[in-house]
Amino acid sequence: MDNKQKEAKATTQKLTPPVSDQATVTVNKKTSPWVWVISGCLVIIILTMGMIGFLGWWGYQKAKKEIEKQRPGIEQFKDNLEKAGKEAEELNKKAREIQNAIPNPDNSIYPTPTPEEEPVLN
Repeated sequence: MDNKQKEAKATTQKLTPPVSDQATVTVNKKTSPWVWVISGCLVIIILTMGMIGFLGWWGYQKAKKEIEKQRPGIEQFKDNLEKAGKEAEELNKKAREIQNAIPNPDNSIYPTPTPEEEPVLN
């Protein structure tokens, strides 16, 4: 039995390094799979947000260029709209003048005949 104990002690000494008072033993722990899952999700979220931001900026630039191209047409449209508004005001004034020129049947000089006064045609 003595030989077996010596052999076990020898194999144990080979497997474990000698530990001194000043040395610290570091233990390598495996990283949890949840850390990898969460970090992967964060990377996907960050990339998606970056893509959305880029597409928003790109769309803004394209719209800005297109508006600059259309600016002369927009100015002409505004001028035409102002002219149409002035013409509408003039037509409204003329319509009011015509309405004022037509006599109001309620204020007529001649009273409307009553059914008794109406002539009977035979």
